[in-house]
Amino acid sequence: MKEKPALDAVDFASLFQLIMARGNDAVILFDKQGHVRYANPLAGKRLGYTNEALTQLQIFDLEEELNMVRYLQRWESAGTKKSKSWLVEWRLESGETQLFRIQGALFKNASPPLLCCFIPTAGSIQSLKTPTYQHLRHYQIGIWEWNIINGDFQM
Repeated sequence: MKEKPALDAVDFASLFQLIMARGNDAVILFDKQGHVRYANPLAGKRLGYTNEALTQLQIFDLEEELNMVRYLQRWESAGTKKSKSWLVEWRLESGETQLFRIQGALFKNASPPLLCCFIPTAGSIQSLKTPTYQHLRHYQIGIWEWNIINGDFQM
């Protein structure tokens, strides 16, 4: 059996960008400080930003209610499982906000480590004005308050 040649770092980076550019999901990579390190074209389109503008942001610009403590909790939880799902309210370039169900996975072997967030196809995006969202929002706030009372700050 012939041994397959290994991909060097340059080939892998090119392959990664090609796959991310052609996939069906929007993809954003965040570093541990919350900076956007990469966004595929579909992510920019889905959020209304140019890719250049999107890569100048932090996750806190997209998700205004998120703070560093909660972001690091999200980072750690993504590192303990193969994939983690979150319901997030992200601000679009237009100033409007939309609800997304994102899938996150931590790439620990990347340098630096990166949180990879996949935003599924447009059909999974829900308006914040829907009754479903309003009930979810009240549920999340209620759980958050309950956890504070019990000393557990996870949402």
